[in-house]
Amino acid sequence: MQERLIQGLAHIGVYVKNLEKSKKFYCEILDFTIEEECSAGDSSVAFAVNGDMALELIQLT
Repeated sequence: MQERLIQGLAHIGVYVKNLEKSKKFYCEILDFTIEEECSAGDSSVAFAVNGDMALELIQLT
């Protein structure tokens, strides 16, 4: 039997038009929590987590 090379998934990146509206949707409707946020250059990022699932919400300005 061949060894499995992929052991899991760290997170999924999702490009969004409006980071604030997206955070509100994922938190209020889908029960995610925002674990970390940062901005650099022309982008803002928020990591939304629900159990083992993590989404990287990315807004380019």
